[in-house]
Amino acid sequence: MSQSANRFERRAIIGMDGTVSSDLRRTYAAQLGESRIALVSPTKFTYYSPELNRAIDLGGQFIAASLAGMTVSMSYAQPLTHKVITGWNDVVELQKEQQKNDESKNGLMVIEKTRRQKMWVRHGVTTDNSDLLHREWNIIGQQDALVYRLRDYLENANLIGQPIYDYTLVNVKASAEAALQSLLRDGLIVNYSGLKARQLLTNPDVIEVSFSWLPAMPLNYIVVTFAVSLSSGNVTSQGDNPNNPNFTSNSQVGAITAPTSSSVNNFGGASNTLRSTL
Repeated sequence: MSQSANRFERRAIIGMDGTVSSDLRRTYAAQLGESRIALVSPTKFTYYSPELNRAIDLGGQFIAASLAGMTVSMSYAQPLTHKVITGWNDVVELQKEQQKNDESKNGLMVIEKTRRQKMWVRHGVTTDNSDLLHREWNIIGQQDALVYRLRDYLENANLIGQPIYDYTLVNVKASAEAALQSLLRDGLIVNYSGLKARQLLTNPDVIEVSFSWLPAMPLNYIVVTFAVSLSSGNVTSQGDNPNNPNFTSNSQVGAITAPTSSSVNNFGGASNTLRSTL
């Protein structure tokens, strides 16, 4: 954290060793409560050692190192959610779905083995679960990429140490614009708006650059909503239907009704839409 505070932005993935209960793991995550730290759960994982020619149990700090290696090999915008972890055999501690859900909600990055026998990250969260922008690992990564790029462009423009003229604000804004455009081109942010540069009245040796930006949000859930639509209240099946040669009885079901809308939460309806397809 001290490095991040001194313009060397860093993130950390840490793991625990030994036997640590789920309640205690959640307590540790709450104590950390930091968007730059991810805490792996559970604490033991099986790894096949070719030197020993057998499977051994290793602590969570080793799988945390694997996740850190995956992170640096991916784009800042890539979430860790559902990323498969190779080279590991199994999760030693089997957890129920509700327990894994509770841990994710409380700031733990849960590793699980899927029905297809793959080990992956259930949800790439940080230990700060206060809101979406602090909870998601890849949003913090995009924020760091934004800071790196702006700092590099503004420093390489050799603007610091020069006198401030009217065109200086234009040059500062242009350098920031070039940095933001490069982030868009590289897919590290989705959009930005309201880019402005101003010389402060109270601190005339300071030029402030301000803007709003939209990160690439992680896709954590897909909610499918549907409604049953029946053009007729009657359904009739005939015995001579060629698609059902063994179906010989006649049946009729009448007065079929269905709900006009899904019983699933509609999340506020059409007004609650950021982007959509037609």
